[in-house]
Amino acid sequence: MRSIKKVLLIFALVFSVGALTACSTSSFEGIQANFEEEGYHAYEYKNPIAVNFDPEEPESAGLVPSQTFSVVDNMSIDLIDNYGSLDTITNLNYSVFLVAYSEEGTEDDIISKSGIVIVFPSEEHLNEALEVSETLQTYYADREVDDYKRGNLLLIIRTVDFEDEIVDIFNQPIE
Repeated sequence: MRSIKKVLLIFALVFSVGALTACSTSSFEGIQANFEEEGYHAYEYKNPIAVNFDPEEPESAGLVPSQTFSVVDNMSIDLIDNYGSLDTITNLNYSVFLVAYSEEGTEDDIISKSGIVIVFPSEEHLNEALEVSETLQTYYADREVDDYKRGNLLLIIRTVDFEDEIVDIFNQPIE
């Protein structure tokens, strides 16, 4: 009987380690380390729409169509508009990070050589956001969305100039 308990305990331990390893492949910290190795820095975006958005007066949230985070802001609005039909999303509890290349004297690269990483609480949450957000559906219409997903992480790229480079860094193995 003790042998069976030991085998079951070892199996449970191996399963737990495997589950933790699988979760780590979608951790922002690992992705951030990959970007930092390539000269990028990560900056957290405090989504004003998630905190202050009034669906009756969207202009009060300061949404500017040309801003870097307009895809994120519009996704937030899509999710708010669809709350009644959502299964996993009950509030806007995701984190948003800007990863931007920075090198002294290259302001243009800082603006165009950047990506946004949205960290959802779970992969199910991310998939539901993709399902209901017209903004995300439009953004990924001509892209292979699986290249921009990694577990519970979603990548959005501001311009196409450096898109391949940023997608490659996003998809690098995490050490």
